[in-house]
Amino acid sequence: RLGIQGKQAVLDFVQAADLINIALGEDLGEDAVKNIGKLADVFGDSHRLGLKQAMLSTASTINELAQSSSASEPYLMEFASRLGGVGASAGMTQAQLLGIASVMDQNKVNVEKGATAMQNILNALFADTAKMAKGAGLDVQQFTALLKKDANEALLTFLEALNSKGGMDGIAPVLKELGMSGAGVTQTLTTLAARTDQLRSTQEQAAAAFAAG
Repeated sequence: RLGIQGKQAVLDFVQAADLINIALGEDLGEDAVKNIGKLADVFGDSHRLGLKQAMLSTASTINELAQSSSASEPYLMEFASRLGGVGASAGMTQAQLLGIASVMDQNKVNVEKGATAMQNILNALFADTAKMAKGAGLDVQQFTALLKKDANEALLTFLEALNSKGGMDGIAPVLKELGMSGAGVTQTLTTLAARTDQLRSTQEQAAAAFAAG
């Protein structure tokens, strides 16, 4: 199912799968290894790091974030799986997405609503960059350049700009004007905008765990 061929690739996969099942199998269930393998492939980490290390890096990140906070392993896995394609296309990393997932789970944002909202937000940032930048009060040229260079930093900058509007009372009208006033989007953006410091530190923690593998 993962397209793994050749003796060494199979051995690498089995070795990684054995460790992942011991560490996370009880929390993530029987699809843990398959889903982690898919993520490694979607983000290109299996080609960059080798399949075994890529899978261990993903699993280590999930394990670290879940052990150090109230975020749960299944939430992190499901969020990353739902957002993997869009996130990878935007140039974001697994660690960045898992950091977002951790903050959202810690703050009681439903995983399905949250992932759908983030898909819509990322799509809007790329499809209607000028409109989104103006709505948040950002310089269009600077924000456009930042988005092309670093989508995650652009997202954080957008969230910080929204937060300066002052809570849900200030953010909701902006989102309505941008045509993004659904309940899931409002809750997700309001939650993340109010916690950008936590989001940055959690993404740094996730990146360190991914690198350590």
